[in-house]
Amino acid sequence: MRPGSAGIGRRRAARGIRAGFLHFSRKGQEQTMTYGITRRIAAATAVIATLALGAVAAGTANAEDTFTDADRTITLTAAVDNAFDGKDLKAYQLASYSSYTLEGDNVSKITATQTADQKALLKDAINNAGIDGVTVGDNDDPFAVFSAIKGDKDLTATDPKWSSALRKVADRLAKETIPASITGTAGQAVAGNARQWRFTVPAAGYYLILDKTGAGKTGSIPMLVGTTAGGKSLKNDTLGVVEYKSIDDNNTDDKNVPKPGKTADKNDALVGEDITYTLTQKVPNTTGYTGYLLRFSDQPGAGLTFKAITSVTVGGNKLDPKFYELAPAQPAAGQAFTITFGLEDASVDPAVRSILKGDAAAQFPIGAEIKVTYTATVNTDINKDAAAGTNKLTVDYSNNPNAWSTQLGHKVPTDDKGNETHPNNNLAAPIVKSVQADRTTAAPNSKIKIHDGATDALLKFTQVDGKYVLDPNGKIDEITSNGNGEFPLAGLKPGTDYRIEQSGLADGFNAGDTLADFHVTFTPDANGGRTTATLDPDASKNKSGLAFTDGLGSSSVAFVNAHALAGLPLTGGTGVKAAVALALVIALGAAVLARRGAGMKSAALHAA
Repeated sequence: MRPGSAGIGRRRAARGIRAGFLHFSRKGQEQTMTYGITRRIAAATAVIATLALGAVAAGTANAEDTFTDADRTITLTAAVDNAFDGKDLKAYQLASYSSYTLEGDNVSKITATQTADQKALLKDAINNAGIDGVTVGDNDDPFAVFSAIKGDKDLTATDPKWSSALRKVADRLAKETIPASITGTAGQAVAGNARQWRFTVPAAGYYLILDKTGAGKTGSIPMLVGTTAGGKSLKNDTLGVVEYKSIDDNNTDDKNVPKPGKTADKNDALVGEDITYTLTQKVPNTTGYTGYLLRFSDQPGAGLTFKAITSVTVGGNKLDPKFYELAPAQPAAGQAFTITFGLEDASVDPAVRSILKGDAAAQFPIGAEIKVTYTATVNTDINKDAAAGTNKLTVDYSNNPNAWSTQLGHKVPTDDKGNETHPNNNLAAPIVKSVQADRTTAAPNSKIKIHDGATDALLKFTQVDGKYVLDPNGKIDEITSNGNGEFPLAGLKPGTDYRIEQSGLADGFNAGDTLADFHVTFTPDANGGRTTATLDPDASKNKSGLAFTDGLGSSSVAFVNAHALAGLPLTGGTGVKAAVALALVIALGAAVLARRGAGMKSAALHAA
């Protein structure tokens, strides 16, 4: 015991006596104490007695020693249904009420008694809790010291839930050996209410509630709560009810475990380009945990090749690489990877990293934002990533203090799929189609070349699973239509002007027949449906009007394979105008020849 610490409880008790609201007397091996109850004595804070009474409502104070059946009831509440399924919960008495004082309809004072074992248990817990300046000497009363410790009602809006100094005592009580004389009372789920658990305890008093639930279920940190007295509570706080302190079962407004995020620096990167991804997650509420596993599990998708982690910060501060681990060290193309935070904790088997281990604890304050940035290169498998969930972040986190290394919760970004910005969601995958003059019948084995519409540079492609993916390192610069007359493309940038040049005729067409040549832009469907195409309105950029976009079903744009004359399109477009003009020229020529023939014949007759 450090010098001067002995007698702290006595001095506090003396201050209470002078204030007129703390009274105690010795009765054999037990000590009876009367405490003023204030706002700090609440079900949520777990404080049943304090040394600061505050204002008392007007009215007559009545001392009572009659307790009701309601005073033997403690109810746990959760924010989600079925939170108590399969749980192992017990209540242990730390003190019992002997009388109480009412001010109007509210409790203002309670007399509490402790057995020798209860006193010894509480004393050890306080002295081992590590609260600065708080100890219980040999002649101090444990409950007097305990009642002065600040509870959750003293927390500010920015403090983590359940993180008061009193929490240290609760956590230490859970680690102490509970004497055999203090038997635990089991409870049960409340019939008809999927969010409540109820204890019927031996007597009105103050209780420690321990959750012994193992892996496979969520679990709570230790709880402290006092029962009602005469069926009454404090003026502003309800006794006999306590929040089930499970970070998942009471994750109201995502305060205990905020949702993560995943974003990209560009929406439409092409094959060969790099994307920078940013993963974010605020440190969950680790209050009451001895170890805590926090891990990013990222699935980049088949169309992305992991390149490197470029930055890791916590609360804006650069994190030393010793406090996180990437596995595997160099993920392959499309391979999922994890980033686990903290230092290795060998107290569990197998050993895992914990953000509460040693020096790591100071690096991961509750609520601080973890931000990881990494780069990935778009590869030619980009067309495989159309399905939802192929580019996914999941954050894994401990949600049971009894099995923190193995019992994990999982959260994904706000869209509830784990998907965030992904290049394939925004790149165009159009189907270009080669058809005959009826605009419907397929024209297989025609050929096209695709150019950058602005520079006319010839583009190259790589064939992947039947699609031609735009690839600066590709080997294919001329594409042949399949048996359906289709050119399935992928990896084209939305809004970009492409020039599609027909470089070879389909089956049944001959050299000298008309070839299509047109400019087009593509717009992908956000839900993975048909990519739409827009032809350049300049007629000079759709040779002979052979390209069209209407009535195509799943195709985006089509072009007619045209014989030199007969195969020109029958309706619409420049091709039709050209055909009509040609027909007029032929007709006019015939008329001239007819007139000339008639004139010659007439002259010959006159000369005869």
